[in-house]
Amino acid sequence: MELLVADLAATAPAAMDTQGLNDVLDQVRAKFPRTDNVSSSLSESLNLLQAAWTDRKYRPNTATLALLLALVAIETVESTHKASRELEEAWTLLRDLQTTTASQPTSVTMHSSPVVAFGFALATHPLSQSFRCPASIVFDVAFEFTMVLETLTTDSELSGIAPRSNMDTSALVSAPFLHQPVAALLHDVSIAAENALYAQFDLIAEQASSSDLQECGTHSARGTKPLLAAALAAITALTTALVSCPFPSIDATFLAAAIEVISWSSFPIHGSSTESNARANALKILFRLAGNMSPSQVHAVVALIQAALHSTTTRTPPLSHDVFRGHRLHVYLQFLAQVPQLDMDVLFELALHGVGHSWTPLQQYTHRILRALMLHHPGAATHTSEMGAVYIRRMVETLHPNSKTELKDLATTMGVVVMHADSALFRFAVLELYDKWLQDRSTHVAALVVELVKVAHDANLHFTMQVVEKMAWKDTSTTMLDTIYRVISGPCDASRRVVLVEWFLGLQTQVAPALQSRL
Repeated sequence: MELLVADLAATAPAAMDTQGLNDVLDQVRAKFPRTDNVSSSLSESLNLLQAAWTDRKYRPNTATLALLLALVAIETVESTHKASRELEEAWTLLRDLQTTTASQPTSVTMHSSPVVAFGFALATHPLSQSFRCPASIVFDVAFEFTMVLETLTTDSELSGIAPRSNMDTSALVSAPFLHQPVAALLHDVSIAAENALYAQFDLIAEQASSSDLQECGTHSARGTKPLLAAALAAITALTTALVSCPFPSIDATFLAAAIEVISWSSFPIHGSSTESNARANALKILFRLAGNMSPSQVHAVVALIQAALHSTTTRTPPLSHDVFRGHRLHVYLQFLAQVPQLDMDVLFELALHGVGHSWTPLQQYTHRILRALMLHHPGAATHTSEMGAVYIRRMVETLHPNSKTELKDLATTMGVVVMHADSALFRFAVLELYDKWLQDRSTHVAALVVELVKVAHDANLHFTMQVVEKMAWKDTSTTMLDTIYRVISGPCDASRRVVLVEWFLGLQTQVAPALQSRL
């Protein structure tokens, strides 16, 4: 049998994909020795299989070929002896190999051809029900994801083998030790999905909905790979199946790995409504799990999420312009917002990364979180004001003065600041806007400051007027005066309007002659 394996290894590809496994299995069947002593052939095949899977001197391909050889030997015996001691020994060995391998998470990767080969055997062999065991789910996952990833990277349909529509994931509930090896596989899937997305960054950004993008980078007229959206949807569906079990408890590493995969694969490339529904369903299931996490699990998941968010490579653009990491952060924030035990400071820190981001769904959700924290944070008022100051400064720093969406968001946030009735925070915000105006002399920013004069509490009115007056004196044209007149002419409280008109007339009397003398 060793000579047969050596002969097969000489012609087998270095890395056997799922289609290659099918072809090699056909070769094994064609070359398998036909003898009268089938029991001896089976025994020899099983000994070789056990040695190849447990002895480090054997190469991965040898272990894969030994498995295929054992399967053919089993077929030969089964065709003549429907029930025998040799077959029972074969089933026991195959189950033991699965359990032993699954108990060593470091040996379970998407790059392990023996692991994928075992999944291939479980998915395609007619006798697979005889050697299934709880650990089989690990190999099922490896094989199913391998098929999808081959489609993702080659953009071609697989022939002869089709992914199954569902998997029996009940073992993940009854055998929690399997969470770790499955998490290891999910980590590999996450890396593969990330690579596939960044390989077509500009093309995918071009296909994203314009309503999801504040601004886009360089675009190409070419389209993305036709099967990309379908492959990502399949990854999302498979991952969703793994986390949708009725877990009494769920391993934090396993859950974080699932979130990581879905945060990549759920990126909304234009596809069918079915794919959109699958993405929504996946996120819904994740969010449900978030509400049942223990404090220790929350801490572990947050640590893993923070590490994933800040990991960058030379190919990734800055976070504020990276639509993929923007979508991921949006998923993370939605997930963490469902966690009752979460420290709000952690949520605040993560949400700040979304301010000024080019991915609109993230930016909108970020503002919802940060405004809610300003208004309803359970901590001391001083701490809330500090959070508000950090938030406002980040908004002003990232503001594109000609972006209507960002200006609208800033105006809404300033409304929250006014509601907060914190004079120190309000005055800080006014000065931040003043500094921004000094940099670019934007009429939109100037108009926003004047709007604050209309709504400021009485205690802050004089201060805000002084800032606007300073802007009028620093302006080298009548633009600022025109802006003040236009803004105070709009809707305003009647009593405040009288004050503003008198103030404006006095300011105009002082500033206009000075401006005229400069011209």
